Amino acid sequence: MLISKEKNRYAIIDKKRAQKGQFNTKYNFWFNKPVKNFFEKKIKNIKNILDPFAGEGDILYFLKKKYKKKIIGYDIDKRKWKRNDSLKKIPVHKNTIICTNPPYLAKYSAKRKRVFKNVKNYYSDSIDLYHLALQKCFKAARYTIAIIPETFINSNFPKNHLVLLSVIIKNPFATTENPVVVACFDNQFLHGEKESKVYIDNQFICKFGDLKKSRITPKNNHKIHFNDPKGNLALKAVDGVQKGDLIRFEKTNGFYYSRSNIKVSSRLLTYIKIPNLNEKKVSKLIQESNRRLKKIRKKTKDLILSPFKGNNKSGNRRRRLDYKLARGIIEQSLDKFSNKQMKLNL
Repeated sequence: MLISKEKNRYAIIDKKRAQKGQFNTKYNFWFNKPVKNFFEKKIKNIKNILDPFAGEGDILYFLKKKYKKKIIGYDIDKRKWKRNDSLKKIPVHKNTIICTNPPYLAKYSAKRKRVFKNVKNYYSDSIDLYHLALQKCFKAARYTIAIIPETFINSNFPKNHLVLLSVIIKNPFATTENPVVVACFDNQFLHGEKESKVYIDNQFICKFGDLKKSRITPKNNHKIHFNDPKGNLALKAVDGVQKGDLIRFEKTNGFYYSRSNIKVSSRLLTYIKIPNLNEKKVSKLIQESNRRLKKIRKKTKDLILSPFKGNNKSGNRRRRLDYKLARGIIEQSLDKFSNKQMKLNL
């Protein structure tokens, strides 16, 4: 199946692995300074390290060698560990911390990979298997350290138990480039939406509440039509693989994406229709919108944007601009023009 439209890349889907959302953690980049500090503070009064989705045991064996604690593993495949479907229930053990790389499989991905019929019963109250996995972890132990998709940052999953998260720039997996974070939870902590700390690797960036404040909620006070083949504004909504090929608003003349390719579902390259804008106003809108986008990216260290298919050739995380935020940026840019015009007319 097609896995990269940009690079015209195809791959055979391992349906057995895909339906279980399995990505084995082969490298220890995830255990950085903030994660290590969290773990070592908790492990003082902990006897066991539990991985309810143990797989090959990479996480457990790494921590056992380093800290000499008892390890407990469960997995749906009975190979090295006692068999257990931890997406249904995780056995409770006293004095235990959970360290895991739970399965990731969004509902839409399950359908795209044609394995949905095998996992559909898991999605009754979640849109991704890792959401369900986290819920089960919180019931089984007070503390959880989980390697999860970076999309968690902008997801609707409750962050109240989140103590800290660290975006991992290097890829800890051998079989995928899925961008990830390490999230550390305490089910007795209730202020994660505002007070949890956000890092990129070892560098502290901000508190989660500060990140949320940078989001723009559209007012829908202007007519802005996305995915309109007759649009007068172009948008490249995803970073490219080459250095400097960034998300940007552009003029339609010379934009390399054919108007005939625009669909209702287009999310990466599109045309936007904004009525009553002449060429001069469009040029000003592009300049102002790109200025605002650059400012947001700098202020949030890009974390307000969703990750997209790993890193570029410079080793920086590629990002995608969702249309909700794009609309907010365009609205604020148009409002600036309106306010200037009102002042000129006074």
